Amino acid sequence: MPWIQAEPPPPPRREPMLNAPWVSTGLALALGGLFLLQLQYGDPARLDGWTLIPAAVLAGDWWRLISSILLHADWGHVVMNALGVFIFGAPVARRMGRGAGGGVGLILFFLICGVLAGVGYTLVHAGSDDRLVGASGAVFGLVGASIRLEGGDSLRRLTDRRVLGMSLAWTIANLIAGFLTPDRSIAWEAHLFGLAAGLLLIGPWLRLTPRPRLPDEAI
Repeated sequence: MPWIQAEPPPPPRREPMLNAPWVSTGLALALGGLFLLQLQYGDPARLDGWTLIPAAVLAGDWWRLISSILLHADWGHVVMNALGVFIFGAPVARRMGRGAGGGVGLILFFLICGVLAGVGYTLVHAGSDDRLVGASGAVFGLVGASIRLEGGDSLRRLTDRRVLGMSLAWTIANLIAGFLTPDRSIAWEAHLFGLAAGLLLIGPWLRLTPRPRLPDEAI
């Protein structure tokens, strides 16, 4: 009787070291790329027309709410925000799904949270001529959304102890950072409005952009 040689089992599948969704990774890299363009081609006088100035926004320059998200003050500023997108954007991107639809959904959610953060900052500082730049409000929108996410397709309720506890912790951290910074250069108000936007909008947003069920997920 001939010997039958069994085929060796396939090698175990190795998970990539960084298994972040492409859209959150790309968005984080895009912030750095935009800052490089800002350094290379940004005329300070021209860029001033893109910053968020509360008095100018209330006078009708609404586009500043969007354009200011794309600008940053320095490399430390942009690196912190890019890391925030990479870390907190990943779970939100996974929930929104793979493919172009999920990518567009995450980017729009990011921008809407940033705009609402800017609106809140503008209302708090109505009449101010201070300049505000950065995607921090949009990043805190991702923080708020990630707080609500749970395994499977469910979301934690706003009254869940974990949601309340993590939201309170982020609020206290922002208040401490805002008031202890010597020059008060941290726009903690925009951060908290962005956090609130993410907490409140992630549920309706996921219903508007339903996540496609992947083949290996339980029904």
